Amino acid sequence: IWAERDSFRFLHRATSGDFELSVSLESLEETHGYAKAGLMVREGLAPEAKCVLLAVWPNGTVESAVRERAGGTMRGAGNVEGKLENTELTLLRAGDRITASIV
Repeated sequence: IWAERDSFRFLHRATSGDFELSVSLESLEETHGYAKAGLMVREGLAPEAKCVLLAVWPNGTVESAVRERAGGTMRGAGNVEGKLENTELTLLRAGDRITASIV
């Protein structure tokens, strides 16, 4: 999940209009140096699709990232240090704007 194309497994559901997605994370094993869990909103299923990511790493760091155009490079939009246990992530779309929150 980075650069110009993503390659990973994920559960997805097509939607349109405004929505709110939330997930509560209790634990995550460090199975790989880039292991993370969280939420992603994508424009489509293509590996190079525009997207917004909000994810937690096993050490509790919360990362946000965005790919602003199809085939563009994913870039970090900010990190927050925290704890993993009971971290709740939310992505909210209202109109053309997507906002993220961490509790």
